[in-house]
Amino acid sequence: DWKVKAETLVEELARQSEVWQGRIRFPGEPKGETLISNSGMVTAVKPLLGNEFFGRASVENQVKILDAYWQGIRKVLPEAFADPWEYGIQKQTGAVVMNKVLITMIELIRSESKSLLEPENYAGILRVPLSEQLEGDTHNGDIAVGIDFWLAGPNGAAGSYSSGAGQRVLTAKIKALLPQQDVS
Repeated sequence: DWKVKAETLVEELARQSEVWQGRIRFPGEPKGETLISNSGMVTAVKPLLGNEFFGRASVENQVKILDAYWQGIRKVLPEAFADPWEYGIQKQTGAVVMNKVLITMIELIRSESKSLLEPENYAGILRVPLSEQLEGDTHNGDIAVGIDFWLAGPNGAAGSYSSGAGQRVLTAKIKALLPQQDVS
C-alpha cells in the first residue's frame, strides 16, 4: 500500500516541483540530467508516509510540503542546486537523509505555528546547521564543512554515509544540529 502512495507522490513531485522536475528518472527513461531513480526517490519518501501528520495529508499537500522544504534547502545551499551533478544532496543519500530530517522539521515548524508551505520557514531553521555546522571527513583526509560536505567524489563527505547505517548516522547528525523544540 505504501509503495502505491509513494509512487504517486514521486510522480506528482516530479511533475509539480521545480526543484525535482527533470531530476527523477522513471523506468524506460534515459539517465540524461536526472540525479535519482524513481525507486530511489520512492525509498526516500517512505519514512514520510509513516509520519502521522504527513502520512494523513492529501498527495497534493504532501507535494506542496516537500516542494517548500526542498526550496528551503535550495535557499540555504544554492550552489548545490545550480550544479547538482557536482553535489550529492539531490542524489540517493541526500534525498533519503534530508527527507528523514523533514519529519523533525515538520514538528519544529508546527510548534512555532508557522506554515509548512513557506520555503523560508525551512531555510531559517536549516541555514546555520547546513551551511556552517555540518562537517565530515573527506576521502582525502580533509574536513568538509557546509556546502563542501555535499560535494560528490573524494572532496566531499556525504558519500561516506551512503550505506543504510551511514544514512541513519547522517540523519541523526543533522537532527542534532537543529534547534531544540520549545515544549513550554
